[in-house]
Amino acid sequence: MYLDGMQINNWAIKSFQTKQYAEAFLAGELYMKESGFFRKLDDSFRGDKYDSKGIFDSKLKFEFNNGVNKLMFIDGKATNGDIYIDDITFGFSEDNKIPILCQAILDSGNLVCISNGKYTLNKQFTVEMNKFGKYFVLFSIDELIYKLTNFVRDRKLNIKYGKIVYKQIAKRNPFEDYNSDIYEPFFIKDSSYRNQNEFRIIIDNNNHTLVSAISDYYIANIDKLEYACILGTLDDLIISVV
Repeated sequence: MYLDGMQINNWAIKSFQTKQYAEAFLAGELYMKESGFFRKLDDSFRGDKYDSKGIFDSKLKFEFNNGVNKLMFIDGKATNGDIYIDDITFGFSEDNKIPILCQAILDSGNLVCISNGKYTLNKQFTVEMNKFGKYFVLFSIDELIYKLTNFVRDRKLNIKYGKIVYKQIAKRNPFEDYNSDIYEPFFIKDSSYRNQNEFRIIIDNNNHTLVSAISDYYIANIDKLEYACILGTLDDLIISVV
């Protein structure tokens, strides 16, 4: 990534509720929750009923036409006045069973320059991360992706990763904003989550069955992370770019 015009290695931070979970992550045990898990939560920092779903503004003017009957909607209301549409979402079968690994990338979205080549985390970010747990792992996201890519290649799985794009998600028009990639909605979240500065990794198979019907998580066991450590706190973290 680039920071103030300089190219630096990609580092990330992940929060954990217990030290045991943090140590397991360092050892290469990647605990990945299913995408549907986040839709069911009612808290304001992890819960997101639209997570991994496409959504667009119901108040746009659009119409349904099945070749026989045509129904037009304006401002969410059908022209005949009998039907009202509120939230319109779309996805694919089993899009609630995709394993997701969430972490925060370190970049201009959460770093503040305090002197030449030295950075600290902005307050909004640390407040947000403290909601997820009190143990934090700083690690090379490049190393993790490399080792997880080897894991999925050996098992003929699919992997996608990238930084979340934050937008006013309820005001989007899918006919203009979405492409043919079925995983694209997994990397778009509402701007209210912007302070999390999330970098997301998902893995999947062609049948979307990595997470069983009776489970809500998947564990990928990769090699130990060498460029990683557990942080005591985020408040006094100083990052030097040399």
